[in-house]
Amino acid sequence: MIDPSSFAPALPAVAATLISTTALLVSEYRENAVGRAIFKTVASLGFVGLALNEARLETAFGLCITVGLCLSLAGDLALLVRGAGRAFYIGIGLFLLAHLAYLCAFFAVEQNLLWAGGLLIVLAPVARRLHRWLAADIHSKLKVAVTAYIVVITAMVCVAFSTSVSVMSLVMLAPTALLFMVSDIGVAAQRFKGAGFQTKLWATPAYFVAQLSFALHTMIDF
Repeated sequence: MIDPSSFAPALPAVAATLISTTALLVSEYRENAVGRAIFKTVASLGFVGLALNEARLETAFGLCITVGLCLSLAGDLALLVRGAGRAFYIGIGLFLLAHLAYLCAFFAVEQNLLWAGGLLIVLAPVARRLHRWLAADIHSKLKVAVTAYIVVITAMVCVAFSTSVSVMSLVMLAPTALLFMVSDIGVAAQRFKGAGFQTKLWATPAYFVAQLSFALHTMIDF
């Protein structure tokens, strides 16, 4: 049984990220580039700071999740640059590495890969449809990277589900990974499909809540 009071030290970082996420959305709505840069950075520093201060870094799980969060922070900073130039390619690469770090974290604990395989049967058609949806609007230089990204995040969700089933104290890991996948779909819709602020309204909070949840999982003694 997880003691809710054990998460009390995390409250300042959680509050900082959630408040900054709200301010980020306001900045996005007002098209305030300075506010966007400041509040996105603060929100990302919130989940990284939480992990660095509270995570059990002596465990492979805690260390790999923390590495993934740090890579995500670097990706967020890279994607502050508008457009699809070098910074965008770097950002995609950093987030791909972050997802691989999360995968390593999940494999570091008990697994029942039959559960992962079962969910893969469900998610594979979704991933394929997502790829087809994006393919027409992706530059040829990005096709391999985007395909790899879709494969890795789909695998991450499946293995997170297997981990949640095998280690019941990590039961929220599967919905957290799924929330991350949903946020990535929102980002793809903005970058490649021209989706507007309405998409940011749900994709941005989904991303930061997922990252906070990953950080909180590193505090669990399992």
